[in-house]
Amino acid sequence: MIRKRYFCLLLLPLITLFRVSYTKPLTEAQFKATKLPYSVMAYSNKYAHEYGLDASKAIKLPKGLEAIKLTLSKSFSKGYGPYASKWDYNCRAELYVDKSLKILWPNNNRSKMTLPILDDRGTMKVFLATTQMHNYHGRIGPESFTSLFFVGFDKTISSGTNQIKLNAGSCSKFPSQASFPVEIWLEKSSGPHYNKLTTNAIPTPNDFYRFPLPVKYTQKYFDYTIAANKYGIQ
Repeated sequence: MIRKRYFCLLLLPLITLFRVSYTKPLTEAQFKATKLPYSVMAYSNKYAHEYGLDASKAIKLPKGLEAIKLTLSKSFSKGYGPYASKWDYNCRAELYVDKSLKILWPNNNRSKMTLPILDDRGTMKVFLATTQMHNYHGRIGPESFTSLFFVGFDKTISSGTNQIKLNAGSCSKFPSQASFPVEIWLEKSSGPHYNKLTTNAIPTPNDFYRFPLPVKYTQKYFDYTIAANKYGIQ
């Protein structure tokens, strides 16, 4: 029963699972007139002072998260065999987290590295999830969630923060507007190492740092990810 529900969740894009209500959607003309890459960023007062940014634009972020940047870009995929060449939309996230967090870093003693998007074995598991919990026959986890790829990090970027780079793999993983918070979950070093478990392991809150995304900023970004999935690139 647990496996059946879990795989149903993964097979449905979160753009559907999170759908509750909308602001006025972007038209195709508005969206395609936007210069890419398009990004939104939210940062704390600590981050503003460390990087010399406008402190009046700083906001209160969850403990341990000093900044988040979400980017929508496009890339060209050259076709081969029966597959035609095409343009794809790419959705990425950068997190800047406090150095005190006990995150499950790759066990290679490196201070920074970039990982292949399809080879993040042995690294932390990252989820995009709702705050609403569900009881999976005795195991508590988020009602709706999907994996994000952990594709890089830099522990040397500043004295107070570490940078974490994430890739959604598909913009359809990002939600539409929701009346409840959406969170990014980063695996703690004390966790069971989810990437070494079976694919149907339900994430539980105590194994992760949970960062609710600031809706005021992220909704601007989600408006574009919704349009990216609706209109595509011809």
